[in-house]
Formats: sequence, structure tokens, C-alpha cells
Amino acid sequence: MSREDRCRRILERLEAAEEPLNGALLAEELGVSRQAVVQDVEALRRSGRAVRSTPWGYRLEGGAVFSAVFAVRHGRGELLDELLSIVEAGGHVVDVQVEHPLYGSLTGSLDLRSREDVLRFVSRVEGGRAELLSALSDGVHLHRVEAPDGESLERVAAVLRGKGYLLG
Repeated sequence: MSREDRCRRILERLEAAEEPLNGALLAEELGVSRQAVVQDVEALRRSGRAVRSTPWGYRLEGGAVFSAVFAVRHGRGELLDELLSIVEAGGHVVDVQVEHPLYGSLTGSLDLRSREDVLRFVSRVEGGRAELLSALSDGVHLHRVEAPDGESLERVAAVLRGKGYLLG
């Protein structure tokens, strides 16, 4: 199967998917390596397709979106509350970013859109041995949040401010 045929099949699968598609699963379906899928997805991006990589797989983005970056600070114990507050106010937590004195800006993809996404992420945090990026910056971090409208972003800001998480 040619790259063009694989890209067309990947795009069809992404358009039909309601959840992110796992790259290893796509590779198995297409009979190619995981690296071939990575390269095919990059080819789709170069052709103008908005394919986002998430911790759970690839997702096709579409439509107009409002975006804001929120500077927040909290302890590990408030992680669940912070993330649920954002998604329940209508936000989509795209990523987290911290400033590191040696490495500069470090960003981690989150792609948290629902309560279920947040619970799954927090469960992975609690069950793993990895630290949150915010542990590198004394709890201070940035979240890029997207929403379907400006009012949702205003709700997110108000909720974070009300809970004392929002900086500035």
C-alpha cells in the first residue's frame, strides 16, 4: 500500500472516530510500522490537515476554537479539582507547560475534554511513578485551554480564580 493510500485510510479513520486513535493500532490495521504511521500523520499535517497527537492517540481537529493560556498554581492534591473545574466549565485542557531554569519551556500534551478524560489522567498520575511537570516549578504551570466560545473561557477563568488557582 502506498503512502498516499495509507494517508487516505488514516484520514478516513480519523474523520469517523469519536475518540483518539492509537498509533500502534493504526499501524497494525495498515500492516506497517508505528514509525510509518508517525510519518504518514506528519504528511497529513504538511498537507494542511489538523491532526493532533494526544497521550491516547491521534485526533482530527476541526472548526473554530477560542483559546487562552491560564497561569495557575496548586499542589498535587488539587490536581483533580483543577482539571475537573476546567472541563466542567466548558474548557478543553490542551496541554501543560512549565518554565525550567535549565531546559526552558517544557510542554506536555494532555487533551482532556471530559470528566472521564480527567479521571483517566489522574488515575494514571496516581498509579505511576512519574512526577507532574508542575513539580519542577513549585506548582506553577500554564494550561492552554480551548473552548467553543469566549464565554466558556471566561467561565474557566472565573472558576479558577474563585478556587485560588489562577495567578495574576
